[in-house]
Amino acid sequence: MASDEPLDVELLDRCMQEVTECLVAEPWLAGAGADGARRVDARLLRLRLARAVLEGAQLYPGDGGRIVAFALDALPHHRARRSGEPPASRGTSRVRPMLPPPD
Repeated sequence: MASDEPLDVELLDRCMQEVTECLVAEPWLAGAGADGARRVDARLLRLRLARAVLEGAQLYPGDGGRIVAFALDALPHHRARRSGEPPASRGTSRVRPMLPPPD
């Protein structure tokens, strides 16, 4: 996406909604246990995912599916499920540099 190209706000909104729906359907992706035992700072998580959606939109302009997949990869538990490996240790990633997981 060129720096002078406007962001498609409707696409970003749809992508963020889809990412949020994935977390509602599978809350453990955010780092909470299946029983929700681990507390996740929802505001911080949403901010991290919004940043990932924006970054994905710059890398894959107009491609909502790839933007959502990119944003979900910001979650260590999602990357681990996709790769079949246990989640990387706190704040590290073998795939690409990521925002640290929620405390």
